[in-house]
Amino acid sequence: MSAAPVPAKPKKKKKARAGGPGLTIPILRALRPPKERAPSTAAPLTLPPEGPEADRLAWDGAALDGPRGPITTAPPRDHEITVRGKRIVARRFGPDNAEAALIAAHGWGAHGGRWTPLAQSLAARVAVIAPDLPGYGRSDPPPEDENPIFAHDAAALAEIARDAAPRLHLIASGFGAEGAVRAALRFPDRVDSLTLIEPAAFALLEQAQDPRRMEAHDLALGVLAMIGFGDAAAASRRMAEFWGGEGAVETLTEEARAYLGACAPRAEAEMRALSFRAPGALLFEDYQRITAPMLVIYSERAPLCLRAAAARILRAAPAARLETLQLGRPFLSPLAADGPAARFLEEQLGRPEAP
Repeated sequence: MSAAPVPAKPKKKKKARAGGPGLTIPILRALRPPKERAPSTAAPLTLPPEGPEADRLAWDGAALDGPRGPITTAPPRDHEITVRGKRIVARRFGPDNAEAALIAAHGWGAHGGRWTPLAQSLAARVAVIAPDLPGYGRSDPPPEDENPIFAHDAAALAEIARDAAPRLHLIASGFGAEGAVRAALRFPDRVDSLTLIEPAAFALLEQAQDPRRMEAHDLALGVLAMIGFGDAAAASRRMAEFWGGEGAVETLTEEARAYLGACAPRAEAEMRALSFRAPGALLFEDYQRITAPMLVIYSERAPLCLRAAAARILRAAPAARLETLQLGRPFLSPLAADGPAARFLEEQLGRPEAP
C-alpha cells in the first residue's frame, strides 16, 4: 500500500521592500494632491538682504566654506521677462551686447543671488544672467498646469537664452540642472559649455535600476509625506539637510529659515518631477546628445545618489569630465571667483569658436 502524498506547503508572498516599486508608487499616488486647485495668490518670496547672509542662504543647502575671489564689477542690474504669463526676475552682470552669455540656474532653496561672486569675476568677459527660477525669490510662482516644474524652469531659461548673446554657456546646481540641461538641448548649435554642480539627475538612476536610487526615493517619500501632513517646515529641513548635511539649517538666521520654509511648494513639485516616469524626464539618451564640453562637480562627501547620478552623466555625455572636491559639506567653493567652475569657464571662453 503506497503512502499518501504529502500536501505542498502554500508559498509565502514576498513582502515589498521598503522604498521599492511595491511601496513607492502607491505612496506617491496617495500623497498626490487633488487636480483641481484654487488659483494661486502667492506673492514673490521675501529675500534676505544681499551680502553675506544672502550667500549663506543661496546655497543649495550650505553656508560658504571656501575662498572668495575679488569682486571687481558693478552690482547687477534687474532683468525681467514674462514667460507663460508669469514674471521672471533675473540679475544681469556685465555688458548688454556681449558675444557670449553665461546663464546660471540655482537649485532648491536658493535664488539668483547665489551666483554673485562667480558672476562678478567673469562679467568683464561675458554677460551673466542669473534668474530667480519660477516660485523662487522675486519671480512669480509657475503656472498651475500639468507640466512638470522643470519644464517651467527650462522655458524661463530658454526665453532668457533666446536673446542673451550669440554664444551661450550654462551653469546649474542641484535641481537647477534639470532645467538647464533641457534648455541646452533647445540650442545645441549655440551652447559652448555646460557646468553642472551636484546635478540631481535621479531619473538616470531609475532608468538603469541602479540600487543607489533608493536614497533619492527616501528623500522624495519623506518630503512628500511631510508636506502631505502639512509640515512644510519639516519638509524644508529634510531638503536642507540632504544638500547641506545634518544641522545645516541651524547655521542660518530666522529670516533665512523662513525663506526655506516658503520654498516647500517647490520641493513638492520637484520631488514629483524627478522620476523617469515624469513627462519629459531627462534620460541617458538625452545626455548623449550634448556634445559641448561639460564639467560635472561634486564633493567627495555628497550623498551617494548624487555621486551615482554624476557617474551616469559622465558615461552618457561624450565631452563630460569630472572634478571631485576634496572637502566636506556644507560648501560653496565651486561658485567662488577662483573655484573650479570659474576656471573651467575661463578655459571655455578662451577656446576658439567651433566653425
